Amino acid sequence: MTEHVMKQTDQVSTWYPPHPPRVETDVYVRSHRSMTVDQNLPCWACGITHADIIGKTTPNIAPGLAMETHHFWAEDAFTGEGQGDGGIFWPRVMADHPAFDWAGSGFVLADPATWKYFVDSPFNLQVLCSACHRAAKSVPHWLAGLPDPKRGGLVWPVDAGVIGIHHASYPEYRDQRHNRPDVPPFRVPAGQPVIVVPPHILIPQVTL
Repeated sequence: MTEHVMKQTDQVSTWYPPHPPRVETDVYVRSHRSMTVDQNLPCWACGITHADIIGKTTPNIAPGLAMETHHFWAEDAFTGEGQGDGGIFWPRVMADHPAFDWAGSGFVLADPATWKYFVDSPFNLQVLCSACHRAAKSVPHWLAGLPDPKRGGLVWPVDAGVIGIHHASYPEYRDQRHNRPDVPPFRVPAGQPVIVVPPHILIPQVTL
């Protein structure tokens, strides 16, 4: 048996319901800071943390890399962004997640302005680095060429890479978290220029 590669090219059209410009709500700002800075939670996929990035703990940390929070159970662009009905059938979401404090969080089914209390809560957010969140091509893994103390000390190959959840197919993306370091699902092609993942900037919400 030998290692093999599968190349796949997809073109998908996604139709979003009408929504105003995306904003960072007050709930999102609090949740994001709490998860990425105060708690210093690791990227779900590759394990890097805010402290690792600030401390430049390895030479492989990509330029511009930052900690982000991904809307996991309900994508905010599908919710109407606090205005209008959006595209989420909330009774299904509520049935799927009985552990969320629907009554005490401030969420009111009849009021779209309150949906942020679920959408932007830690319950719906997954901590990812910007590469594992939005990179469209392989970005060097922050531990490329180094042992991973959280995965049995196995060593990542020097060409180990990561790709963002918004671009990789989910089964392969998920394996970025579960794979052995010596057999990473994504590699950085030889000679590929260093990829800079641009910052994900949203407009702060203005409360009148």
